[in-house]
Amino acid sequence: MELPEINKRIKQLVEKYAKDNFSEFCRLVEIKPSYKLTRLFSVENRNGKYPEPSLDVIRQISSKLDIDINFLVFGESKYAENIVNEERNKYLTSDDKLNIIIKQNVEILDNLNQTDKL
Repeated sequence: MELPEINKRIKQLVEKYAKDNFSEFCRLVEIKPSYKLTRLFSVENRNGKYPEPSLDVIRQISSKLDIDINFLVFGESKYAENIVNEERNKYLTSDDKLNIIIKQNVEILDNLNQTDKL
């Protein structure tokens, strides 16, 4: 059984803000008791599924970390784009990063040149 997407996003936040320490994350976002969060990562015996986070947990994470609630629930927002970019950048060499910056600057200059021609 695969972890639901919303639970994966919360796990990413625990990794990012508390270095995978659930107790620290719960303290940070003021979720009490901590089992409200930790239970999201264990399959329930009664139905064989992962539980979904309560609305209270989602609101608490969103407000305390200033995270777009759309990111938590649906995975859509500028924050989601930043997470993807951070993950991708972990594996890039310095030369790769430099090439990306150069490419972006060339695109900006091309766009400026196109605008000047109008």
